[in-house]
Amino acid sequence: MCLLCNCNKLSFLNATNRIFLERLKFSNLAKKARTPSVPCRRWHAKTNSAPRAGKGAIWEHKDKSPILSETDSTLSSLQKAMKSGDDFIYGVTPVYAALTVKTRNPIRCLYLQENADFSKRKDAALLQKIVQLAEEANIPSKTLNKGDLNNLSGQRPHQGIILQAAPLQLEYIEQLPSTGLSPDEAAPIWLALDEVMDPQNLGSLLRTACFLGITGVAICDKNSAPLTGTVSKASAGAMELMTIHAVRNMSRFLQNSQRQGWYILGASMEKETVNIENIHPSVPVVLVLGSEGFGLRTNVQNVCNGFVAIQQRISTSCNNNVALSLIDSLNVGVAGGILMEQLRASRDN
Repeated sequence: MCLLCNCNKLSFLNATNRIFLERLKFSNLAKKARTPSVPCRRWHAKTNSAPRAGKGAIWEHKDKSPILSETDSTLSSLQKAMKSGDDFIYGVTPVYAALTVKTRNPIRCLYLQENADFSKRKDAALLQKIVQLAEEANIPSKTLNKGDLNNLSGQRPHQGIILQAAPLQLEYIEQLPSTGLSPDEAAPIWLALDEVMDPQNLGSLLRTACFLGITGVAICDKNSAPLTGTVSKASAGAMELMTIHAVRNMSRFLQNSQRQGWYILGASMEKETVNIENIHPSVPVVLVLGSEGFGLRTNVQNVCNGFVAIQQRISTSCNNNVALSLIDSLNVGVAGGILMEQLRASRDN
């Protein structure tokens, strides 16, 4: 057994303390090391962000190929079509309407679903007519799988057929002309849509306007649903058959038309209403509908000669206490259809 004398113990303790103090000093210096200034940190990030080549560079970027541009030849024909800015009209009826009236110029291509047996469908005759119209107009046809057609239609039901064509052109209008009709003649009815943003509602209104013989439709050129394939499908192709007019300023358009003898009738549940039957059939009318959830803007309301609303009648099968407050209005597409029919019926009687 080895024993240390007192002097040797003291020397051993002193040596141990020196080692401990040196380690403590080094640790404190490391903790007190100052963080580099902002410019230094930026330089450090710039010079060290790129992965180093060589041994241990496990994240080294080896793909040096350039990013493809939209016009690069390596893009597929489908990708080029989707980047072209064209509209894709989908559904049998809208495609047939677009090919029949040919208001879209140019019409570039007709896409059909591959391996689809169209002969067993109820609309087989109409599909055959579509193919015939495309051939007569020298429009190329291509077959695509269902997934590609889904991409072109925005994952919406396309019925196995899509037409690629240039967007519809809006016809701008500043005012409606004076009709100059005699008191015995039924005056025209126009539909003005103040910032209707939902494509389904817009399509529904266009379909109803076409069906009821409304003279014309005017929409805002801004803050309105664009005239896309979705609107065309919702309109059952009516959008392709109509001339859609655009106005840059709805209130000014209505004021100018008002000076030409038009009666501006706004749809609102917050204003005192007039009876549609009290408007003489010889007076031309512009029915104005507002946007979903907000209704007519204040500057548009200020132009209106009168207002009309649909009376609420709760079904006996509903809980009246809840329904009166919850179901307090109609979808603008439904409300517009009812009001257009009331106007048309008042002039046909």
